Amino acid sequence: WQCAGCGMLRATHALVHGEWLEALRYNVLWVAALPVILGVWIWHSVAVFQGKPRQVWNSLKNHPCYCIAAALIALGYMILRNVMVGF
Repeated sequence: WQCAGCGMLRATHALVHGEWLEALRYNVLWVAALPVILGVWIWHSVAVFQGKPRQVWNSLKNHPCYCIAAALIALGYMILRNVMVGF
């Protein structure tokens, strides 16, 4: 039984060392989510430097569909990961 987060640290370690295929084997969802997470982080950092940090939070807070979608994707990935061999 593997949760949606199992292998995240190993995948991050593999990415840092340039081993992309190895990282995908450890946790596909984490490798796919990293660009999105980094994009939101950069968006927030730019807003902080511009003096508008609440703008990012309000954008995410007023659209709970982002959180619901993330939870459903993680749940679906966890189910597929445990049902399908090698996913």
